[in-house]
Amino acid sequence: MTKGYSAERRKAVRHETSMKGILDCSNGSRSKVEIVDLSTSGFNAEMAQPGLTADSGFAIRMPGLESLGAELCWTASERAGFRFSHPLHPAVLDHVVRAHPAMVDDE
Repeated sequence: MTKGYSAERRKAVRHETSMKGILDCSNGSRSKVEIVDLSTSGFNAEMAQPGLTADSGFAIRMPGLESLGAELCWTASERAGFRFSHPLHPAVLDHVVRAHPAMVDDE
């Protein structure tokens, strides 16, 4: 696991989003997360409880989808990046991103 993740190493385009999710850990813990970007291959999430380790398995539950297996790739403070065990179908990604657009700051 690395601290940070280079955009050049990404295999899929990331789409900004704002979506609540539940991250289940193989050790039995469960955390509420905010999914801030999503691609067919993975996602980035903000979480209230940092300190995840790569030696655990994970599953993410997002609104309207079944639980999806994920692997922790990196952590940085309250943010973490995950790779899906099986990629999302592009049509599913498009549906989820449209249903949960990124929050826009109105200044």
